[in-house]
Amino acid sequence: MNIQTTIECMKKHLQTELKQFEDVFHGVLDSDVAYLMEMLAFAFKGQGKHLRPLLTLASAKACAPANSVLNADAFNLAAAVEMIHSATLLHDDVIDMSELRRGKPTCHTVFGNTSTILLGDYLFSKAFQLMVRCDTKGVLDILSNVSSLITEGEILQLKQNFDLSVTVTQYYETIQRKTAALFRASTWVGAYCQTNNVEPEMVLALKNFGQYFGVAFQIRDDLLDYFPSTNFGKDCGDDFFEGKMTLPLIILYQKIKEQANHDFLEPLWNELKNMHSYERKNKLANELTIVQKWMHQFNVFEECQSYLKSELEKAFNELEKIPDSDTKKLLKNLTQNLVL
Repeated sequence: MNIQTTIECMKKHLQTELKQFEDVFHGVLDSDVAYLMEMLAFAFKGQGKHLRPLLTLASAKACAPANSVLNADAFNLAAAVEMIHSATLLHDDVIDMSELRRGKPTCHTVFGNTSTILLGDYLFSKAFQLMVRCDTKGVLDILSNVSSLITEGEILQLKQNFDLSVTVTQYYETIQRKTAALFRASTWVGAYCQTNNVEPEMVLALKNFGQYFGVAFQIRDDLLDYFPSTNFGKDCGDDFFEGKMTLPLIILYQKIKEQANHDFLEPLWNELKNMHSYERKNKLANELTIVQKWMHQFNVFEECQSYLKSELEKAFNELEKIPDSDTKKLLKNLTQNLVL
């Protein structure tokens, strides 16, 4: 079973809860500004996996007694989490000057940078509107803090672009903010609101699970940039052409310095850096193929997988701390299927 199939199983298991989430999500975004609604319709056409709100709802359900109804806050928080995620994607595409996302034109290529940034700001504002509706104390602190962490992570990554001196430790510091923080918040607020934090061990376990899952998810995503797979729909080479110092490239550079007689990456990296973004794919596609061959030669995939599996093992250990249920089983299956 691949990860997309596992996500579909989770959606079926949570179909009642997902319907309530979607009602909240679309309801709060309604506006009488026609241009805004046009942009929203474009941005959410063919919506993605809803993975983060799924994890919020699954964490809440894992903490709930069998056959019970979830706390109303869970749906507001799941919607807030998805809005924060969607806002960051809109802003990311502007920063990275990305023309495609999931094979479709990005919002800024259709509506322009200014409108897209404002749309992201609108989503952030609506996320905070949902947070303040919640009766559960503490969730506003959790989600407002994660918004700051994501921004810090994006700034760290931007600063690290094209910098071959970036270490694995620095990479982890970046992805823990940029990606893992929102996964951690997603599972944390789901468990927190359902238990009202009266079962701190369960809340902590699901919070930690989200953290480890998020790190593993980002490592997996970064691997797919150089080792494409058919089961998660990522365009190959995007990170490479944007000069992002992800784990596969960091490990490759370390191995080249240790084992090879010459440095292939430094002149290539300098050439990429000095090109306009739209030129890179057209002029240096062959260089990406060369880098991929070097990664195979130096067993970069296998080494990255060891980092990925280490995070997944920690995620599994956290899930073992919560009671057995169908929801827990699905969370374990989802985690297992992050392995490439």
